[in-house]
Amino acid sequence: MIDFHCHPDLYNDNFKLIEKSRENNFKIVAMTNLPQLYRRYYEKFFNEETINISLGYHPQLIEEYPNELNIFLKYVKEASFIGEVGLDISSKKTNNIELQKEIFRSIINECTRLGNKIISIHSRKTDDIIFDFLKKSSCIYIMHWYTGNIKRLLTAMSSDDNIYISINSNMVHSSNGIKIIETVPLSRIVLETDAPFTAETKNGYPKDILMETTVGISKIKKCEFKFVMEVIMENSKKIIQSTC
Repeated sequence: MIDFHCHPDLYNDNFKLIEKSRENNFKIVAMTNLPQLYRRYYEKFFNEETINISLGYHPQLIEEYPNELNIFLKYVKEASFIGEVGLDISSKKTNNIELQKEIFRSIINECTRLGNKIISIHSRKTDDIIFDFLKKSSCIYIMHWYTGNIKRLLTAMSSDDNIYISINSNMVHSSNGIKIIETVPLSRIVLETDAPFTAETKNGYPKDILMETTVGISKIKKCEFKFVMEVIMENSKKIIQSTC
């Protein structure tokens, strides 16, 4: 099983999550919030089979770090995983939407040009514009912890087979998350934890968190757990193979 979106560096425990992933046979895609962090973590963990370091530029940090796009573009060719990137207008920290748009557009354009990238997308309160930036290509777009309009999401998915959504433990317990899980085809669902930002991962990363999230999805979908797990694992495999 694969956790497509987590932040192991934010536990401040020297990536002990890697040991847990080895012991419990799952893989993690580690987000970076700034391009400068990607090289540091990649050089440290590139030989680890259970972790993939993602190249990111978080929209909430653009106000404080507005000049990191060149660093991002320097490393994007070698990075198969991109994230966390996107748009956000949820707070005073994110009132620079025009700069966010400029940076996100540059990121998507370059990923499209290079092809075969797996991109984890942040879209808080920007679901009315985020899909306009995505270009149909060989890249995979995974909407991380999507909380926006379901119709917009389904419309985007109907026009692009490479748009997925990643589900975490908070989503299987929230009314909006449940509606999204009920509505989105199982063939477009993968897993995430967004650790340590969900309730169950705030104080640590439970070894069964991906399994428990799958159980929650199966109950919401009213499908057998084994079937749901098999479909999600097949979706994950398909996404990973897209970078080959």
